[in-house]
Amino acid sequence: MSEVELREVGVDYKSLGRTVTAIDGIDLKIPDGDALSIIGPSGCGKSTLLYALSGLIRPTRGSIKINGGELSGQRRETALILQDYGLFPWNTVFDNAALGLRVRHVHKDEINAEVEKILRRLGLWDMRDRYPAQLSGGQRQRVAIARSLALNPDLLLMDEPFSSLDALTREELQNTVLEIWRERNLNGKNSSNGGSGVEPLTIVLVTHSIEEAAFLGKRIAVMGMDPGRVIKMVGNNGMGEVEYRNTSAFYNRCAGLRGILKDGAKEVVGVE
Repeated sequence: MSEVELREVGVDYKSLGRTVTAIDGIDLKIPDGDALSIIGPSGCGKSTLLYALSGLIRPTRGSIKINGGELSGQRRETALILQDYGLFPWNTVFDNAALGLRVRHVHKDEINAEVEKILRRLGLWDMRDRYPAQLSGGQRQRVAIARSLALNPDLLLMDEPFSSLDALTREELQNTVLEIWRERNLNGKNSSNGGSGVEPLTIVLVTHSIEEAAFLGKRIAVMGMDPGRVIKMVGNNGMGEVEYRNTSAFYNRCAGLRGILKDGAKEVVGVE
């Protein structure tokens, strides 16, 4: 399980001899199996919040709990996908995807089976012997996703993962992430009912794209700045189907989010 709770979380940095508050007073509850998008202006602390959730940085104040336990560092069940892919250029697609499992000293046979399954799932198996320089941007990002999913995380954190890609490739990968999230949560429900499924997958996505936030977020946290804080939470019940981005409800949702970002926390017109 990956139920996440943040209470009065704040992060300060020291810069040129003075204290800069990146985020402050963050209160969030992220249910198990949720898909939360976080949007806001540049410099509002979105990435800082994500890195605090990953355990890479410690909050200056407040608390972060996962499944009721205090987060005190990085956890094995959390995976982080960054914008720059983070691939080793001297490793093949297979070796990059297997990296996390090898660091954990997983048995070779288990690594081979798990990585093959993920690479086939993401359409990368035929490219397993290629190097990052021989791949397109979209293919590199698929490898980064494969490396994270091979770890079988219950909490997937993504920091602007598709922002450098062309529009069609970005939509294709958004569809892939949505499909994986739906499958994991369906299997997770089956598991809780006595089936053989896996744990549900909770996703937290940081993005500058309103459309991406609306497409991949079951809920959307809109952040303001000075200091970075959540100014509004927006429900997004239409999310969950690829066709959602072609509906009037999706366009209304995006228009409402633009209104919040432009004018501050106000009621969203035309959405639930």
